[in-house]
Amino acid sequence: MQLGRQNVRVTLSIEGSTSDNYQLSTVSFVLQGEMVLTKAAAVESLKQAAQEAKEYVDSRDELNTAMRNDLKANIESLAAQGEESIMNANDSQGILDAYTDGSTKIGVEKMRDIMQDFKDRKAAAKLEAESKGLAAKNAIDAREDLSDADKEAAKQAIDEMVKKAQDAIDAAESFGDVDSALESCSNEVSSYTAEETLGDMGVTSVILAAELIAIVVLMALVLRKKKKK
Repeated sequence: MQLGRQNVRVTLSIEGSTSDNYQLSTVSFVLQGEMVLTKAAAVESLKQAAQEAKEYVDSRDELNTAMRNDLKANIESLAAQGEESIMNANDSQGILDAYTDGSTKIGVEKMRDIMQDFKDRKAAAKLEAESKGLAAKNAIDAREDLSDADKEAAKQAIDEMVKKAQDAIDAAESFGDVDSALESCSNEVSSYTAEETLGDMGVTSVILAAELIAIVVLMALVLRKKKKK
């Protein structure tokens, strides 16, 4: 493909293929003589790279509409920055450097890396939430002021908190959403397992036990009086 001024050859080459039937076009500029590479050629090639990246995003079934729109808006923003850098370049090397930097940031491979990082972050966050829940349940088991029934009830509550956090992580549409869900889980578990919270549960158990003993004693006295009559 010939782009740009006479004596400036712009070669579009395809490097590798992906399982998604998308290919990333990379542009190698071959300068002949001392002619300066046109900025228009670099800008056009950068737009092509941005279009391919957006098509790749649209091809991903695991992304919802909001996530697709966010990623494509990011691609467009990076492309605009790259175009500005190209237009501000002072020589052919500057144009090439600006194009290379811009296309690397918005290329298909970059989008794939971002989505893989997002999946990995979700998986790690779910494991971290589970780990926080396990630590909390171990702490509950170690409490001597709680009855077995109280411990089981408290651990069930922890499991529900962890499940809620993991569901929120699965539904997250950004890294920020993942971090927020994990932080909420941590705060909720910490608050629930605080000494004063579970301490109240232990006091309640003691009171209930005392009340039960009192009822048993009272019933015994009543029965004893009936027998004497």
